[in-house]
Amino acid sequence: MEEIFEAYYNAHVSIQELAQRSNKSARTIYRYIGLVKKGKLDSDIPNKSRSGRPRVFDDRIFIRIQELKTEIPERSAISIQKLLQKEFESRVPSLSSIRSFLHERGLLSSTHLSNQGYIVFEREQPNDLWQIDIAGVQVYGDLNNCYLIALLDDCSRFILAAQYYPDQQVKWVVDILRQAIERHGRPNQILADNGLQFKAMMREHESTYETILNHLGIEPIYAKAHHPQTKGKLERWFGTVLQQFYPDALARIKSATSMSLAELNSLFMEWVEWYNTQKPHRSLPGNRTPIDVFINKNPRVHRPLETPVNWARYLSDISQRKVRKTNSIQYNQETFSIPPGYAGKIVDIVDFSGKLQVFYNDTFVIEHQISKTPSIEEIISTSKRIVSQSGSIKYNNQYFYLGYKLKGKTAFLKVNEEEELILVYIDNVLVKTFPLENKS
Repeated sequence: MEEIFEAYYNAHVSIQELAQRSNKSARTIYRYIGLVKKGKLDSDIPNKSRSGRPRVFDDRIFIRIQELKTEIPERSAISIQKLLQKEFESRVPSLSSIRSFLHERGLLSSTHLSNQGYIVFEREQPNDLWQIDIAGVQVYGDLNNCYLIALLDDCSRFILAAQYYPDQQVKWVVDILRQAIERHGRPNQILADNGLQFKAMMREHESTYETILNHLGIEPIYAKAHHPQTKGKLERWFGTVLQQFYPDALARIKSATSMSLAELNSLFMEWVEWYNTQKPHRSLPGNRTPIDVFINKNPRVHRPLETPVNWARYLSDISQRKVRKTNSIQYNQETFSIPPGYAGKIVDIVDFSGKLQVFYNDTFVIEHQISKTPSIEEIISTSKRIVSQSGSIKYNNQYFYLGYKLKGKTAFLKVNEEEELILVYIDNVLVKTFPLENKS
């Protein structure tokens, strides 16, 4: 078949014409010419064999694959493989076989993104850089809007902490930080976007998020505005959650309408554990699991917490009191002493875990034991309202006027049953109290 090589170079016959003459594809002709140039002269045009192993799987497995995909069209191939592994004791098809089977039956939707030439960056050591973000709202049946907040290690793609919350309050960002730092120590830096939960609007002030990181010796860094690719690893993981967790979780919630947010998070924690410890990651060397890289890669950053952190200072709502001339303040019908030197000054008080903590200009003053304190569940159940254009909010079919200057602000309401008051906070500051009218 050297005639093809000579016809191409000497007679300048096109590849397409040579393919027609030899009844081969143009790709095969290109491959043959390349081999001849390298001195590999075969007696005939090489033709790669693509014969694969015959299917050795039970037909019931493929019937089940089609049933699982038809039941929830959004269900991904990897989710189907996980379900098959639970249902069948024998070996199940690979992901590529499942995708090929679904593609043959027109059940596989293509969602590939075009290659936009993103610049890939990756820290060399685990715990050097973390990424934090809040996913867009996800609706889970009767649970309505849920917000996923997560922390990811940039080097290993290990999910350090992740949880669903009822809204996007700053205290949930603090809670995720607490979980991750108490389990895995402190990173050198944390990358976030420019959202209000992370970055203060006025740069001469620190946000709560920045205050915590600076206190712990962690450098907060921020992504370029309108450029989500900077946090691409975490954004991609949010997409994986939507593909591989959300469809099955939503189906379970629809079949069990009484599922609580805590039960959803328990289900989600099982999935995150599987993702970290069992799912091979194509972006990691050798398709290793995230936990393998996070734990075993050396060198790695090791910065454990050196002293306990008073997370209550950031997790609880803050109210204010004016110190009396008698060096005392009143709270929940109790009187608490304050050290001399603060008479007439406004102090911040935090009611958390049975203790009343007093701060002045973010400096700790004194702590008192109290008889009644809100639980974590009570903190979580805080109601949220947006102040209307008229300056009012609605709660329990009642309207409360806060002032037109506060329109558009987010107000948080806490009900104090003991004193029969509704407490309204904006930016963690108590702005109004209203009498509670119990309605049957």
